[in-house]
Amino acid sequence: MPYRDRDMAAVSAATRPTRGRSKTRRQGRFRRRLLAHANRWFGGLSTAVLLAVAATVPLLQFFALGYLLHAAAIIARTGRLRDGFIGLETASRIGQLGLGVWLVTIPHRFFASLQADAHVFDPGGVAVGRLGFAASASLTVGTWIAFAALSQGGSLVHFFRPLRATKWFVWSLREQGFGGWLDESKSSVRAFFAALRIPATFWLGLRAYLGAFVLLALPTTLMAIGRDGPLMLLGGLLLAVVVLYLPFLQVHFAAHADWRRLFEFRAVRDAFKRAPIAFLVALLSTLLLALPLYLLKVEIVPRDALWLPAVIFVGTIFPTKLITAWAYHRGLKREAPRHGFIVFVARMLMFVTAVAYTVAVFFTQYTGWHGLVGLYEHHAFLVPVPF
Repeated sequence: MPYRDRDMAAVSAATRPTRGRSKTRRQGRFRRRLLAHANRWFGGLSTAVLLAVAATVPLLQFFALGYLLHAAAIIARTGRLRDGFIGLETASRIGQLGLGVWLVTIPHRFFASLQADAHVFDPGGVAVGRLGFAASASLTVGTWIAFAALSQGGSLVHFFRPLRATKWFVWSLREQGFGGWLDESKSSVRAFFAALRIPATFWLGLRAYLGAFVLLALPTTLMAIGRDGPLMLLGGLLLAVVVLYLPFLQVHFAAHADWRRLFEFRAVRDAFKRAPIAFLVALLSTLLLALPLYLLKVEIVPRDALWLPAVIFVGTIFPTKLITAWAYHRGLKREAPRHGFIVFVARMLMFVTAVAYTVAVFFTQYTGWHGLVGLYEHHAFLVPVPF
């Protein structure tokens, strides 16, 4: 073989393993990116469901509102919409854990349903006892699989590897002992709940709710008691003015975490002059997306199914909070006000939109299930719940 061919063959043999390793690394990076994107999408879906469930539980409703405003506060500081999707990894872990528990308890629910049917036709029969034993055994196995998966991290994949999760749990007990394993579990649980920021988020939502209710109470009451008289017109005018400011006042408050910021109309007005088009887009999206949600209040929803329309409420209101925070950031970032004509046109369009929203809200007392009480709900500014 000529020297040149031998040299080329040697180079090819030397680079072949390198190319193979490079291809393997690229495939590994692709899988990791794919799993990361899937985890984020699943985290977003889990966030919507968890917020919807929280919005239907008393007191936890303020946590749902606080989460929306906390996300808006981050965007108000950075100006990047992607920064508002917070806690997706934590929500993904909760969602995967819930889905895994639901999957491993399917056999128990199946046998329990058969046992209930058998009890109707043959109370105390042999089939009832056997199905009861099967239901208890499947519940025991499902509980152990869920516990072992949770001890390993609670990801969905751990539920499909029960033997591996069990081996890992036994190994942890041997290495650390029961006391060490228990201490590590306690620290993990504390770190998990600390990442949720439950007290701070709840307090943020509660203060935002109280401040918004104070601003909305008077005009809404005047509309409720005035009916078709001058008090109704005065209340409608006041409500339109409050609606012009309230979305941005809530973001202004969340960005500074100061109660007094909820009533700083001048600060919002100054920011509007520097970004009138952005403020117009934010208000239009907030009010236009809020109106169709009143249609879900035409008929009362069963208590155990409230979380389903609540998902729509949260999924509709959340983007408007982010857009409002983005507009608020643009108003803070710019130094000089825009041209006076642009400011005037944007202000007139925003006022017309607020008046149209007020008129629509007034007529919801005749279409909503709760009548006059429905006027006080204001789900776009208070807790995002369908009742």
